[in-house]
Amino acid sequence: MPPFPPTEKQRGMVEALAGLGMPQEEISLLIINPKTGKPVDAKTLRKAFDYELRAGSAKVKAEIARTLFQMATEDKSVSAALFLAKARGGYRTLLLICGASGAAGAVMWKLLELLGYVR
Repeated sequence: MPPFPPTEKQRGMVEALAGLGMPQEEISLLIINPKTGKPVDAKTLRKAFDYELRAGSAKVKAEIARTLFQMATEDKSVSAALFLAKARGGYRTLLLICGASGAAGAVMWKLLELLGYVR
């Protein structure tokens, strides 16, 4: 039997669904082989749509990163900027301890120094 011949419409659908995180077993149920009238199995899906399965996820991640960067730089979103600073810039959140004074405050400050949160 000849290999499964995917259509351009099926290629687009597989790429989109893979990008949304749908499991391959579920995607395969939506791809109908015109010769049999039945859904393809997951192995056939992976063989016929290898690029689409990989590219779908990559394209979604790239679009999310682009949008997040735009929000941080052009829209001046503080939340987006903080997320990028932590995720890509190596920044850490500093937990401020209010009300710790005297010996307790000194101990807490020393602990933060040892953990690398303050210098």
